[in-house]
Amino acid sequence: NYMDLNKVQLIGRLTKNPEVKQTQAGKTMAMFSVATGKSWKNEAGEKKEKTEFHNVVVFGKVADVVNMYCKKGKQVYVEGELRTRSWDDPQGKKNYRTEVIVSNVILLGGFEKQGDPQQVQEVQQHVQSVQVEQDAISVEDIGF
Repeated sequence: NYMDLNKVQLIGRLTKNPEVKQTQAGKTMAMFSVATGKSWKNEAGEKKEKTEFHNVVVFGKVADVVNMYCKKGKQVYVEGELRTRSWDDPQGKKNYRTEVIVSNVILLGGFEKQGDPQQVQEVQQHVQSVQVEQDAISVEDIGF
């Protein structure tokens, strides 16, 4: 028997500030988009670039940390699993959205006060003190 694997690892930049909400179950949730880029040279030697955009969802205390320290343009490492949810819009059309449900976030690339060692140390201590809440979060918790 082979085991299935649903794991995503991304390093990219936030395309906008996180949007923070409360789930129907009362948990904090932060949603944001991460852009990842790729560049290469084609057969003619021309440089080509492509950017992918990934929908990311973070729950619990980690969502609070993301909200405090992650702003548009900041680089992050996110790790999690893909989930696709669906809903019907008011006209009855079925919509789908695939998201990375995050289990780990690492803040990369500096903070508001670039080079301020005190702030960097405080942020690192804060992030290290927060553990992802691994209790089951269902798609129904998201509630929209």
